[in-house]
Amino acid sequence: MTSLSTSLDSVHRYDVAEFRRHVYLANGWSAMRRWDGYSSSLTTAGIAGPSQEPNSWTPAPTTGAGSTQAGVHRFRYRYLDSTTGYVSDPSEERDVTVTSSLALTFPISTTGAANIIRSTDSKVDRIVLEATTAGGTVFYQVTTVDQTASSVVCDLSDAALAVSFLPYSGDGHNTPPVARYVVAHRERLWLFGQVVHSEGTIQVWNANKTVTGTGTAWNTEALGTSSSPGSVTWLLEIEGDDEVYEIDYGVSAVGLELKSNYPGANDSGLSYRIYSRANVIWVSRPGYPESFEPVKNLPGPSGQGAGDLTAGVGFGPVMVFFSLSGMHRIAWDQDPYVDPVVTPISGTRGALNQRVVVEVEGRLYAMDRTGVHVWRGVYPEHVSRAVDELWSLIDFSKSDRFHCVWLPEVRAVRWYVCFYGEAYPRHYLQLDADTGAWGTGEHEVGISESRLVPSAAGPVVYLGDENGYVHQADVGCCDGVPDGLSHWTVNVGASTTVIPLNEALPVSGEGLGGVMAYHVESGESRLVTSTTGTSLTVNAFSAAPAEGDRIWLGRILGKLKTRAMGRAALTQVFRPRWVWLAFEPTADARRAKVRYYADYGAEPRTDFSTFSRRNLPGLVHPGNEDVVAGTHTDGYLVETDFEEGMVKVPCGGIFRRTLEVEVLIEEPGVDFELAAFLLDDSEAVQRAAD
Repeated sequence: MTSLSTSLDSVHRYDVAEFRRHVYLANGWSAMRRWDGYSSSLTTAGIAGPSQEPNSWTPAPTTGAGSTQAGVHRFRYRYLDSTTGYVSDPSEERDVTVTSSLALTFPISTTGAANIIRSTDSKVDRIVLEATTAGGTVFYQVTTVDQTASSVVCDLSDAALAVSFLPYSGDGHNTPPVARYVVAHRERLWLFGQVVHSEGTIQVWNANKTVTGTGTAWNTEALGTSSSPGSVTWLLEIEGDDEVYEIDYGVSAVGLELKSNYPGANDSGLSYRIYSRANVIWVSRPGYPESFEPVKNLPGPSGQGAGDLTAGVGFGPVMVFFSLSGMHRIAWDQDPYVDPVVTPISGTRGALNQRVVVEVEGRLYAMDRTGVHVWRGVYPEHVSRAVDELWSLIDFSKSDRFHCVWLPEVRAVRWYVCFYGEAYPRHYLQLDADTGAWGTGEHEVGISESRLVPSAAGPVVYLGDENGYVHQADVGCCDGVPDGLSHWTVNVGASTTVIPLNEALPVSGEGLGGVMAYHVESGESRLVTSTTGTSLTVNAFSAAPAEGDRIWLGRILGKLKTRAMGRAALTQVFRPRWVWLAFEPTADARRAKVRYYADYGAEPRTDFSTFSRRNLPGLVHPGNEDVVAGTHTDGYLVETDFEEGMVKVPCGGIFRRTLEVEVLIEEPGVDFELAAFLLDDSEAVQRAAD
């Protein structure tokens, strides 16, 4: 694996867009980056042009016999990345008087007002010389030369020059502004959104513009410098101070200057926040994703539901923008800057962030604080009623880490969210796009990113986890290991971190790094950090596993829980007898667990009879076998390889008003397909009580 960069900002997450086989990354705090898909490193998007300050270029070309016609010609130059065809803005324009038919030679160097100045941008490989015809005002391309050349020559007649049209617009090729989100749509890049920055602490002085920081990670690419202002106005709020201060420019990672002197007392170790109120949208030139017109943007939507932009997506011919509780669309014909039409869609539904919005087959799905909604072109429709009760478990303070992905193989949209106590999303909610059915799931590690990626074999969903590993989603019955490598026995000599196993382990590539190892006897899961041919290295268990203990790798926890079932008249009680489960028998001997919840209870039943612990066919009675630490007493074990594919699971003989049935898969490598479920094999009066 190759590292494309070791200097990316680690505070603010990058948003990603693809344009003509180039990847663009924006995060609202650093200059936009670009990757061409094969280079060994990232580059900064856009090309800074030559100076346009007066008298920054005072050319005095040498002359010789040639074809340039007599008269006053205006000259300028710019930089070109020939691999993409993208250019910078031009230099200062200068008049050169030609007295007769001549060839004009302009020197190229790194300094000197008389010289064309080479670019310091590694992407630039050519310098473009442009000129007007004698007495004209329209610029044409004279020639391009390698930027390592020492000179460039103008030797064209006006007739030849007048047909050498510029393949790009004359200006509007400023470098991309710093913005939080980037979207590619209709041959343009769209940039929008701002971040809030509050890393470290600051120190201020009375009657002084200087602010210094400790661990602040400030960036002049966003805040600007004394000679190059930032894209937006940045504001500073300081702990214990009700005033808001405008930032003039950044000095370093730990230094900045205010517009005016700080009026408060000297102080240090202060918390703070830097933010911007600029709720604007920047749009690149068509076909030139790295070229932006200076001081030109679209105002963000206003009106009911409008707020800071949180997401945007191309939808057919329009762009749809979201705030936390609003949706608007922008349509245009000629140019978004010339004839934009902004139309409100909703003042109540929005999106938490850019990564919880996805377009699927003409439908736009998004998650906000009230649920998941879908927009088909008219009004957003609430579609998450079946799982809305789970919203109380979701930690929305971490909503910037939520994300979603379309899974084409199962035709479902999956949203990864943080439940309380999770640093990164371990839980997900999944919507079947065809039936509208919802499901839920859980990983043993936090999933920080999900992407649908094209491949030679078709679209593939990849997941990135909180530990820096990448996984292919939903392949097999185990997370990160082939199904046949999930069950292991501990060999002699294990420590809390190095676990020798009974058979050879795979070591190619990452080996089993990133997989979760579950110690059955202790009930603890730990991350595998590396492997040798015979042992695992893991984050330390609380105690060393003993020889003969079991290690399960890559287990996927599966659960199906019914709603509460009872009689049609809830004043009645009923005595359920058993549950029938029909399933496709598995090839390997594995176990599924069946648990019961009575009368809306929060905990599974454990009051099973100890008078008779007879194991029925394909079933293990609670308490008859130790499967995990302690005696297994809270449910029955179904032998998934039972060849008849149907088992009868007793419910007990106690009267109940309602009963919920839960089927659990706690063991890895269980390809368990439940075909049918029946309570008592009896009346059709059972129903979902809630």
